[in-house]
Amino acid sequence: MKLSACKETIVVSSVNENGYPNSKQMFKSAHDGLNKFWFSTSTSSLHTMQFVENPKASLYFVGRNND
Repeated sequence: MKLSACKETIVVSSVNENGYPNSKQMFKSAHDGLNKFWFSTSTSSLHTMQFVENPKASLYFVGRNND
């Protein structure tokens, strides 16, 4: 929990139509523990369209001390 609470920048990866990762740095709007994260983006963004097709995601928490 400490990790997700103190990191504002997260690299979010979705899966493209060919099955490859599409990673983008995003700023976290809010989170509910480690189960749910909210990010601000346009509903017409590439990531949004990819998550509609395939909800699998990967999150990488960016910071100086990832402890």
